[in-house]
Amino acid sequence: MPKSLHSDQGTNFESAILNDVLNAFGIKKIRTSSYHPQGDGMVERSNRTILQMLSTYTLEHEDWEEGLPLVLYAYRTSRHAVTQVSPYVLMFGREAKPLPLLPTKPPYLWSPQDAITETVQRIIRAKSFAHGNIQLAQERQRRNHNRHSKDRADIQPGDEVLLYLPRRGKFTP
Repeated sequence: MPKSLHSDQGTNFESAILNDVLNAFGIKKIRTSSYHPQGDGMVERSNRTILQMLSTYTLEHEDWEEGLPLVLYAYRTSRHAVTQVSPYVLMFGREAKPLPLLPTKPPYLWSPQDAITETVQRIIRAKSFAHGNIQLAQERQRRNHNRHSKDRADIQPGDEVLLYLPRRGKFTP
């Protein structure tokens, strides 16, 4: 169960029903600032990728509405560079069935409780794997950033430095 829900201030995320559900499960609601899409950076990046995929689809097909489910399927089942697993695996703990949705294996003969337990274990393993890959990606990004940034370690206590003081509004104390 998630500990928090991060969203913009869209009306679909501000309903009384959603707030009741979040309260019932003890999930904290975190909102980004209005008109500041950078606060939703990961979602905005995902949306950009989906729009690029959809525009590629529409080069050969006229109706983007028909292609949207296929594009979303492709996005959700594609392995992401940072996590090294697909969003589908992180959500459901298993690979998605290939399209068309024809059964390729006989159904499991497990009890519902065993199936739930196994699914939860697969999700935990997938999230742990993704978390490790996220840490590796963050380390790569940190090394890349440090390689291109200037070393500011030559400032010692007592050295004179310039201090940036942003201009304040006329009503700011």
